[in-house]
Amino acid sequence: MGYPPNPNTSRITEEVWEFRCDALALEPGTADQDGGIYANKSGYHNTRSANSSDDYSVRDAPDKKGPSDKAAGFDWTFTTAQNGDYSRISVYGKRMLTAWDERDPRCNVLREFLGQTDTDQTAEGLDFRYHTKRTPDSSHAWHIHFSFVRAYVAVAGALDGVISVLAGESLQDYLLRGGKIYKIDGTGELEMTISEVNLYRGRPAPAPIGTRPSGILLDDLWGQEVLGHSPYDTDKSYRTKQLDDIVARLTRIENLLKGLTPGSGGGLSPADHAAIVADVKKALAEGTAA
Repeated sequence: MGYPPNPNTSRITEEVWEFRCDALALEPGTADQDGGIYANKSGYHNTRSANSSDDYSVRDAPDKKGPSDKAAGFDWTFTTAQNGDYSRISVYGKRMLTAWDERDPRCNVLREFLGQTDTDQTAEGLDFRYHTKRTPDSSHAWHIHFSFVRAYVAVAGALDGVISVLAGESLQDYLLRGGKIYKIDGTGELEMTISEVNLYRGRPAPAPIGTRPSGILLDDLWGQEVLGHSPYDTDKSYRTKQLDDIVARLTRIENLLKGLTPGSGGGLSPADHAAIVADVKKALAEGTAA
């Protein structure tokens, strides 16, 4: 792509460096403040091994994965915003806010976004793992900070979905061109069809259960789909509704069969009638257990 080489391969993965270059290419005239990625301070800009074990950037399971000696943050500076014009920085902030609102799975690889989502002087902080908001310090009015899930900082293509969001591409177009989705818990790629993604986005957010935040439970919900229900959701799952419809249809068939008079006027023999009813009952039982 003609990007400059990674200047610090001992602390910056090629994947994070490519994200940095892709972001700057979206908005000519922007820069990476103070190198943008690695900084020897607490938090995602530093490596996991250099952080205190109780730092928020290393405590959760998804951040205990991935290389321990690489940074997982990026700062994207807008000179226009430094001069009080937030019109350009907010373009990307609004797109990230929409992704946060919709729980866009392309952002499962992000821990947080800090920056302008509007044109006032107060920046916004969006936590994609816990689905919470906060107000970051005032410097984020003119620069955007990304914290990446440490499990994915060295996974080729894992951060492409965030660039897709920043570029204004729809989720459907991203998937149609072969874009990949990754699990919010840091355990790898999430296989999803376009229809499944649309259902995923449309589901109501589950309430937190125990120590697991609602964001992580989204993946749990989809794991429950194969069981036909979710213990975290009061509404029936899509699969359960399908099974209910099948059972209702089979029940109607069984009732029709019961209405046939065995052995009269070309009807079924008693043996045939009993055999068909038994087969239908067996199908009903297997369908309910599926």
